[in-house]
Amino acid sequence: MCKMQVNIIAIYILIIVQQGVIHSQIMPISPCPNYFQYRFDGQHWFGRLRIENPLSNDPLHLKVTLSVRGNPLTNYLGEIELLTRGRPADEYSMVFYNVKFPLTSIPPRLIKISANNRTICFGTQDFGGLVTLIHLEHTREFSYLSKGEISQLDDSSNYQEATRKDLENISRENHSVLKKLYETCGKMSRNLERNNKYKNGELIRGSWPWLAAIYVNNYTSLTYICGGTIISKNIVLTAAHCFHIYQKKYNANEVLVFLGRHNLQNWNEDGSSISTIDNIFIHPDYDNNLSSYDADIAVVILKNSIKFGQYIRPACLWNDSEEFEYTENARGTLIGWGYNDFNILSSLPKKLENYIVTNSKCIKDNKRYRNLISSRTFCAGGDLPCAGHSGGGLMLYKNERWRLKGIVSGSLPGSCKSNKFVIYTDVSKFLDWIYAFII
Repeated sequence: MCKMQVNIIAIYILIIVQQGVIHSQIMPISPCPNYFQYRFDGQHWFGRLRIENPLSNDPLHLKVTLSVRGNPLTNYLGEIELLTRGRPADEYSMVFYNVKFPLTSIPPRLIKISANNRTICFGTQDFGGLVTLIHLEHTREFSYLSKGEISQLDDSSNYQEATRKDLENISRENHSVLKKLYETCGKMSRNLERNNKYKNGELIRGSWPWLAAIYVNNYTSLTYICGGTIISKNIVLTAAHCFHIYQKKYNANEVLVFLGRHNLQNWNEDGSSISTIDNIFIHPDYDNNLSSYDADIAVVILKNSIKFGQYIRPACLWNDSEEFEYTENARGTLIGWGYNDFNILSSLPKKLENYIVTNSKCIKDNKRYRNLISSRTFCAGGDLPCAGHSGGGLMLYKNERWRLKGIVSGSLPGSCKSNKFVIYTDVSKFLDWIYAFII
């Protein structure tokens, strides 16, 4: 038996804040990803919640508080949907829920989760202007049967078995999606794996199939702005600053992504495709007005799924759990189109070899790096990328797969050749946020 209550409190905070025009949706970060993760099903945002089952089959009373800027667009305020059915398999089982959000332009911020009046997650509230708090509640109880009623059941153990399978299916959901993606990621065609990837010093087309070219559609012409990396059938990762250039903000309707491209002067390459954009999600911690390159990352959602082939494939994501605390001097490869000293964009992709250094070494070389880097960036030296390489991916090769470790973010002002290091966004520090779009 389940009970559902919804309460809403509108809080008017008397602070006048000048609001800029929002050109791309921003997804909040979960303050407790072990319990709550934001998910996207292709049309709507929702939350996936997992709570440890209470002992002795006690009722589980769940409360979730959300924060929304402004008023919800409809009278629907959301609800908590129970996914785990039946009696728990054991006292260590997890209970899974979907938290459905009200219709808003930006997903609500998670403020608090409590289970049986015990707070298990606490986040920060939105401030400035009109803020709406939404309280969702759900109670999970069990109805106990008499011995006579139990004997009428075909097999009471079906409760245990059904619940066990339900829990396994839900807990394996993420694993299944990522495992399927892993089967194809980080590998080029077998023909290129066996043979040389270069011809006359130039990269052979298809040797970097996860490379994407991001353009702005000016209606009368197309302008290349950044590189990107394919990571799934509908997601390209790039830098957030690519959509904030010279005080100009670009939204999804103004951007096109080209896949399978090699020679940018050849618009009719076989196997290439043009993708329109469904949405651009800038990391909520990114601030274009600050000098720091922290959280300079964006998820670009394509309107249509990518058809993988010889020239279009996803890269794997680097996971720091893969013993990558030993990053110093690790060597990676960056492929992309960049501008030369005469501000002319290369029509063919170039290969740059970089080696990763510690942030302390970066600062030691020049103290100005201190204001640009963070715990979620890293520095690299070697063949430094320049204008046009922004958003491109630094790939590391491990276990016969290419894995995305960094996204080109920026460097010190001045000539590219005068700088010793470049700053990358550390992709492995944002995996929870990225996975919320994939699974």
